[in-house]
Amino acid sequence: MELTKETLQKFLQQRPAISPRGLALHAGLNENYINQMYNKSNRGLTADGKERLLKVLPLYGWKQKQINL
Repeated sequence: MELTKETLQKFLQQRPAISPRGLALHAGLNENYINQMYNKSNRGLTADGKERLLKVLPLYGWKQKQINL
C-alpha cells in the first residue's frame, strides 16, 4: 500500500489518539505540513515528507500491508 494523503487521513481517523500535529512534529515536519493535507487544494505529500512519515508511522501501529483501510 502506498502512503498517500488519503491513506494517511484514514489511518489518523482510525486512531483518534494520534493528532496530526503530534505526528508531524514527531516526524520533524512543520505542523502545517500535516494540516495542509486536509485541504483539497493540496496535491498531497512531498517525497521528503513521505520518507519522514514512513520512518515514524510504525511507532503508531502503521503496518502497510495489514492496515484496515
